[in-house]
Amino acid sequence: MIKKFITFAIEKSILNHIFFLFLLLLGSFAYINIPKEIFPPTNLDAIEVTGSYVGASPEILDQMAVTPIEDDLKNMSALSDIKSTIKSGFFRITANLKDGENLDDVLSDAKDIISNIRRDLPSDMDEPTAKVIKNGFPLVTIAIASHESKRAMLDVAKDLKKAFSS
Repeated sequence: MIKKFITFAIEKSILNHIFFLFLLLLGSFAYINIPKEIFPPTNLDAIEVTGSYVGASPEILDQMAVTPIEDDLKNMSALSDIKSTIKSGFFRITANLKDGENLDDVLSDAKDIISNIRRDLPSDMDEPTAKVIKNGFPLVTIAIASHESKRAMLDVAKDLKKAFSS
């Protein structure tokens, strides 16, 4: 079967050229029309709620604190993708923000939710806290290796940083 395909491709070379031109035109059309951005907009901010209750099992923490907090966070329209991690005596709830949401308002609402739920939690449990997680990542990472001294490599790194900044 493959032998027949190869002989067909060799005998009908004009078909190969037409197919190649079609792919070339399609690729250049896609390259021209697909939007390109140097710094694409990304929103990686999240709200993290953490709490602990020494000696409590994960099941107890889930019933007592995590499920009520998650349920109230799910009602917030500004949050998406809520994930929880529960370990013995500790829990962490992470909720990603939707694009265009005000970080301070969402954090304030999350703190209000925690204060409302605090009444139902045991008095000897540490109060859950909410904070903002700002996920940042470098645009470019460059590694420098040499047999030169550390000082010489730092000078080269500074020069590279200036060159890329300009």
